[in-house]
Amino acid sequence: MEQDIIDIVKNLMSGTLAFIGLIFTSLGIILNIKDNWKTKRLRKSDEFTHFITMNIRCVIYAVLLLFISFIIIFCKEYKSAFWFFSILYGVIFLLIIILLIKIILRYKLLIILLNDDTKPELSIEKNNDDD
Repeated sequence: MEQDIIDIVKNLMSGTLAFIGLIFTSLGIILNIKDNWKTKRLRKSDEFTHFITMNIRCVIYAVLLLFISFIIIFCKEYKSAFWFFSILYGVIFLLIIILLIKIILRYKLLIILLNDDTKPELSIEKNNDDD
């Protein structure tokens, strides 16, 4: 069983590195979106800051997952440490999945917002009763 866990961890290590690059690419895309009245207002909101923070936390968890992968591989002789780090690996993996679902839903909302080209009515119409 331990060898199966080690094989899974080794196979997921390269995927973890690719995942970190993917998150950084998505952050670059988000931060380089063309400025218009919607994006300027969005960038000043707390929700946007929280969205960026979720992406950064996801990268930190992925780096931690990579570090724990090395620990699992090198401590296979120490059973208690091996199982502790294996369980920790699973918990962090679960946290990353939860964060990814939240990030995907936020991306969906961001795409819907950016696809909507209607502008709000900002002009004040002259009231005819004033005459």
